[in-house]
Amino acid sequence: MEKKKVRRHSKGEYAGIIGLKAMLLETVADIKAESVSVYHRQLLTKAAEELTGFHQDIAKNALRYKNISDRQAYFLAIGMIEAKIVCASDFAGYAA
Repeated sequence: MEKKKVRRHSKGEYAGIIGLKAMLLETVADIKAESVSVYHRQLLTKAAEELTGFHQDIAKNALRYKNISDRQAYFLAIGMIEAKIVCASDFAGYAA
């Protein structure tokens, strides 16, 4: 069986992933408190509609149960960036 190559992220892309992860964690917490930004909720809804596989499951469950773990937010951020729903550079400074 052939070994799958691991994709490495550039510094800028990794900063975007971490920033987007922070935004997702805040968004889900704000959904619980019902004070979420419309734009951030739309991003999460768009991810639930456009992504496939486990990324889509994470987004749908985050909206349904109003809860997301740190690890789920990380993988959802990667999925959103790879699917070009958001650009990594848009969120590079978000977590700073």
